[in-house]
Amino acid sequence: GINAEYGEKLSGDPHSPSCRRNTARQNLTNIGPGVKVLVQLLQKFHTLSNNCKLNSAMIKQLFVSIFYFSNTTLFNTIIESPQLYFNWNKGIQMRIHLDYLLRWTHHVQLAQTSNLYFRELHQLLDLLSLPKRDLLASTWSALSKTFPNLSPAQLNHVLSNHSVSQKPRIWKPCPPLTMTSDSNIRIELTAYPQLVIPTRGYKLAHFSEIPDNLRPTLAKLTKSIVSMSQTKRSPGQNRTFQCSLPKNDSKSIGLKLKKNSRGHIRVSDIVLNSPAHLSGEIECEDEILQINKTTVTGNSVAFCKRIIMSSEGNVQLLLSRAKS
Repeated sequence: GINAEYGEKLSGDPHSPSCRRNTARQNLTNIGPGVKVLVQLLQKFHTLSNNCKLNSAMIKQLFVSIFYFSNTTLFNTIIESPQLYFNWNKGIQMRIHLDYLLRWTHHVQLAQTSNLYFRELHQLLDLLSLPKRDLLASTWSALSKTFPNLSPAQLNHVLSNHSVSQKPRIWKPCPPLTMTSDSNIRIELTAYPQLVIPTRGYKLAHFSEIPDNLRPTLAKLTKSIVSMSQTKRSPGQNRTFQCSLPKNDSKSIGLKLKKNSRGHIRVSDIVLNSPAHLSGEIECEDEILQINKTTVTGNSVAFCKRIIMSSEGNVQLLLSRAKS
């Protein structure tokens, strides 16, 4: 329900095309009332979660799901409706409203999470709100570098269906694209973040008020939930260790990853002379448990790459290795 509501409220009421982009972004009077109500609902949900002493990791994961599905749903809605959204005025409106939401995530210390999971929508709206003069003067190569989170098919779709009357030749894809279907421009819901139940750091408020006859049942339930969330390993067979790696000029740390049938992310190869190779700490078949304190077990390789690419500074890894 929250995604559909946000989808209707993202575009809001039109505002003057003569307003300048940077000035408009700072002008809160341009925020539609529906978007303000949405942010208020998110704030109430965040406050309620903290008041109920919900585990902080669980709160973050709940907002990760909201951001992920909002990004995917809104991106697909916009990119599949070029007549409604592929013009500068509408791009500015939507970009202002997204900025308003992102400022709220910064206020509640969810900025890093929102920036990660709104990347595709963020860049799509940046492209649609690009001033006409700058857009018409930009080559395909320059636009591809400026908006790396948009696939060539998505970028070409926006440029081909943009409201500008004459499309410049410099927008022509290079190299030429093969025929694409509608599925190539959509974001598929295939890499959604898995909910990981925390095994520590949580507490139950007012535990003493629970009737004595319910405590054995609660203890069994707690034990079952904890056992479900833990990866089964034989005692003493694995050791965990941390590793901090800088990124190279390609924003890579030099690890090639794979996902096995049990959902574990493992190192399949290490690029020669990469940060990972030069560190000497990581070996092939090491399992990656966390990237920048985000649990990756059960998620996709693309999910891991997204965290690495978007991280600022060194990439913090938590790994597991079978003992010899």
